[in-house]
Amino acid sequence: MLEVSGHQIETVAIVDDDPASRSSLAMCVEASPLSPFLVRGPLVELEDAHRLIQSEAQGCICDHQLQAKGPYAHFHGAALAAWNNQHALPSILCTQYFGKDAQMPLIRAHLKNLPVLCTPEQLEEPEDIVEAFKACASELNGLFSPTRRSWRTQVVVEALDPNDRTVSVSLPAWQVDDSIRVRIDDVPGILRDKMKVGYRSFVRANIGATQRELLYIDWQTE
Repeated sequence: MLEVSGHQIETVAIVDDDPASRSSLAMCVEASPLSPFLVRGPLVELEDAHRLIQSEAQGCICDHQLQAKGPYAHFHGAALAAWNNQHALPSILCTQYFGKDAQMPLIRAHLKNLPVLCTPEQLEEPEDIVEAFKACASELNGLFSPTRRSWRTQVVVEALDPNDRTVSVSLPAWQVDDSIRVRIDDVPGILRDKMKVGYRSFVRANIGATQRELLYIDWQTE
């Protein structure tokens, strides 16, 4: 059992559409002070999946792409992990798509509620798993690390791509020349029509992040 920041974690649910990956991660979890619970599909509704995990485990490690090996789930892992965290169930998003440009706009939509985003290689050791859950539980308890704390800052629209419905924005307070992509559908409706090159808006963002893949944007409408 792991006791961290008010959370007692004994069993960790493993959500992955690849049975081999589920088993491999289960072995890593078993080498830590935790026990694995392998979640088998199909998972149809996100909230039903959350309730299943909550009934069997106190933490979760979730893959992002949950449809590559068949109809395992009808949603992406980033959405499930974020939902779990919003409902006080520490969840880690562990995915090979970390940093992959095609998936990051979708993942970024949930990053505000994903204290820990990592690759499978970063969870291979028992101590890696323990440290990841410590960081996750700490943030759920209101203790944000400098790389995760949000600050009021500006974003500048640099480009729009109507084909994949994304907008590229830069954060002058972070790195002026390094833009990130977000989905237009994740921009609040009141701001969506204003998304033109050069448009500036105030947001809250974790400008202490050391990697652009870990930057999240919380749009402000007031």
